[in-house]
Amino acid sequence: MNPGVQRVTEQIHPLTEHLDQQTPEAALACLFQAERELYEEHAWGPGLLDPAFLADLERLAAKIATVTADPEGRVIFAGAGTSGRLACLAATQWARNYGSQAGKVHGLLAGGWAAYYHAKEVVEDSVAVGQADIAPLLAGPGPVVYIGISCGLSAAYVAGQLALCRRRAHTTTVVLGFTPPDTAVDRTLPGLPPETGSMRALIAALATDADAFVLTPMIGAEPIAGSTRMKGGSATRILLDGLAFPGRIRARLAQYQVLLQQLQRQSLGEVVAWAGETLKRGGSLTYVAAGETAPMALLDASECPPTFGAQPFQVQAVCAGLAEQLPDFDGTDHDLAAYQRRARVEDGFVWMAGAAADPALAAWRKDLAADAIRSLPPFPTHLFDAGTLMGPLRDLWFKWQCNALSTLAFVAYGKVLGNRMVDLRISNQKLWHRGIGLIADLAVVSSQQAEDALHRALGQTAETPLDDKIRAAVRSERLITRAVLTARGWDPEAARAEIAREPRLVSLLTR
Repeated sequence: MNPGVQRVTEQIHPLTEHLDQQTPEAALACLFQAERELYEEHAWGPGLLDPAFLADLERLAAKIATVTADPEGRVIFAGAGTSGRLACLAATQWARNYGSQAGKVHGLLAGGWAAYYHAKEVVEDSVAVGQADIAPLLAGPGPVVYIGISCGLSAAYVAGQLALCRRRAHTTTVVLGFTPPDTAVDRTLPGLPPETGSMRALIAALATDADAFVLTPMIGAEPIAGSTRMKGGSATRILLDGLAFPGRIRARLAQYQVLLQQLQRQSLGEVVAWAGETLKRGGSLTYVAAGETAPMALLDASECPPTFGAQPFQVQAVCAGLAEQLPDFDGTDHDLAAYQRRARVEDGFVWMAGAAADPALAAWRKDLAADAIRSLPPFPTHLFDAGTLMGPLRDLWFKWQCNALSTLAFVAYGKVLGNRMVDLRISNQKLWHRGIGLIADLAVVSSQQAEDALHRALGQTAETPLDDKIRAAVRSERLITRAVLTARGWDPEAARAEIAREPRLVSLLTR
């Protein structure tokens, strides 16, 4: 398979092309088989265990160890969307797990900590916002390691920070993504220097810098096309943890491989089928988590509105102990009291490890109907030696489960056709262009015809500034499906009325 000029992160994975036609058990097997490509050599190239890539990781880990040993040294993880959320989570955990590095490891998320749950439109597309966010961390003396994460090598927020770091002395500049550098987005980004005015040009320049790393392991296409919260998110979590183990990175990465093999032995089919039925009857999937499982529950819930066009109530998280895990995030909307004010009788509850040990959650569970509760398999502590740092491994164990559960629930709900998201919420330039590709694919029209249909569905024109179109798109329900029907010849208002009559979008698109 030759990725050509299309980013790997946007490609259709042949393994999951008929995901919407499979049983829960078969669909789970496909998702976890796709995750195994993190490690395996496949049609896209070598994965995380490629010797050349591991050698680069070891050099970077040694650099981080040197910088954090300097009294004025600091390390910055940064990204937008899922990448930024994982950057902030990793930075928080580094400070907690390695006390000597407290105050030296920082996380940056486009939109700030408020965007950990509610995405902030347009900020991912801003070079200026990225540079304003990082400027205080670059002020003053001391060495810096900056790691900018952009799965598809597209985020202007990260590009702006990369450009700023290149100009600072004693700064190691790193970009991490999962598509070849020559497929990075090539459009001009206002605010970048003219000679490196696009992400692609900037990465090409970084590749020639003495104190820079361009890390682009080939983990393969996503099981849901473009949904980098899945494999891209997993690889990001693994690598940011692995960098804390200089000289032992391969062994640490192998622990995640063992964990995935264990997960494939679990029986999750019944829970997945139940989750789909819960959504179809109008209920919410509500993760119930406490302590170290809370950030992953919150992360998965946060990703469902942009990925599937989910309503805010459809996937939620009730979390205890969130303040200890994410001290800079205001989690009051996700505590038990807040949830109980908006509870619905149709809701289903996904109980995660640790929740039973919280007295308030345990008491509340006694009031819930037994058939409204399902539990996820607990973390297999027995697989690892007593001295193993378990927290990041536990994160990925529950990330994999939550991603599979919510993804396949929305497949059952009719939000995925084959392995394509049909109710993607457009909130940035990357998703605008992904939306055009989806419309062209599903309506069998050219990219120009697809964009014209998107304009008509939005009530906009080609002359409207792109940022304004994106702001309108964020507020627009069922936009991709309306645009597909418009591209097929429907009047936009007739398409809106038909969608109101048939909310299961896949049924409309397959008539």
